[in-house]
Amino acid sequence: MITPRVSIGIMLLLIATAAAAIFLNESREQPATSSPFPTQFFLEQPPADSQLSQIPRSAKNVVIAKVRIDGPLVYLPGEHTPPQSDLFSAGVEIIELLRGDASRETVHVVSGNDIRIGVRVVAVYFGVTAGGWPPQRLKYPNTPSQMSRDYFIVSHLGSDRRRRLIGFPVAEREYERWDTEVREDRLRNRPGAGRPN
Repeated sequence: MITPRVSIGIMLLLIATAAAAIFLNESREQPATSSPFPTQFFLEQPPADSQLSQIPRSAKNVVIAKVRIDGPLVYLPGEHTPPQSDLFSAGVEIIELLRGDASRETVHVVSGNDIRIGVRVVAVYFGVTAGGWPPQRLKYPNTPSQMSRDYFIVSHLGSDRRRRLIGFPVAEREYERWDTEVREDRLRNRPGAGRPN
């Protein structure tokens, strides 16, 4: 015979089991940026199968494309606190679509007085960190040389209709090379650099 005390115990056990299942499922669906390693959003090579296996199951409308950054990256001050946690946005020109469809998201870019019709530029957001603020180390195009290169991106459409880049762990040595290049570029281009005293 099941007494009220036993049924409460069974109910608590079921609730705990359900909560654990939800927690485990959510942790599997976190973006790759929850890694303790440095994270990259713009890949120099097409994504490997091992990287694609890290795409969260909850990701909708996944697009994989070869892109060129169109214009400067935009830091989104004040938007990095929940629920909005994007640190950066950028326009990317789609050079080659490898998977998915971003045609409904194409925007026309106005550059000065020049409207470039037919150029497939999509607004993307990145720098979402599952661990909250402060963000971990993020590798993204920063110097003029880095901004001029072509990259591969993996992105998905968020529930707020923003196209977000999926980040992938990057080797420590590769991150350090990138960081050195960025710091050296900043030193070369700071006010007064290279000028005689």
